[in-house]
Amino acid sequence: MCLQIPLETEVYMPAGWRTIRVFISSTFKDMQAERDHLVRFVFPRLRAELLKRRVHLVDVDLRWGVTSEQDALSVCREIIDECRPRFLCMLGGRYGWTPPGEERSITADEVYYAALEETEPGGYEFFYF
Repeated sequence: MCLQIPLETEVYMPAGWRTIRVFISSTFKDMQAERDHLVRFVFPRLRAELLKRRVHLVDVDLRWGVTSEQDALSVCREIIDECRPRFLCMLGGRYGWTPPGEERSITADEVYYAALEETEPGGYEFFYF
């Protein structure tokens, strides 16, 4: 199960605990099985292991989180900033949807913003092709 925490919701952990947020990026039509596998099997197991170390893992999967009234690029960038420096990208055979008036697809913009335009060293970007 993917935790879907609204942007305005803070996760408060007891003293000595920390929260790690991981942004998951891919086109929505590619990598469905891979995303589902992460959400159903990998992240719950990783979450259980991290809890032993007083770490709360939040996987951020926006497949269900951006409404048509929201500016998708702005929402994605805001959440990427909240998850920095952890960004997991899965790329397949599709380029993804490009909003009207934009030069890049949402997924391409996420990659450029999170990893390629990053100015601070030490990020944990991971790409799966």
